[in-house]
Amino acid sequence: MFRWKELWKKSDVTSPGESPINDQMEQALWDIKDMYDFETEEIDRVVSQKRTNIEKMKSRIKNK
Repeated sequence: MFRWKELWKKSDVTSPGESPINDQMEQALWDIKDMYDFETEEIDRVVSQKRTNIEKMKSRIKNK
């Protein structure tokens, strides 16, 4: 019943640095970074977490 919790415990660490932009949300994050002078590592971490969470949700939906 609670197998989905196992998906969120696994952590995939990616290397820091700008990754290629996949969608408009990521493009907006990079634009906000430039506008408000955020550090690249912060935005890169958010983009990486977003991608990881989306992949976990897709795999969960696929396994139903």
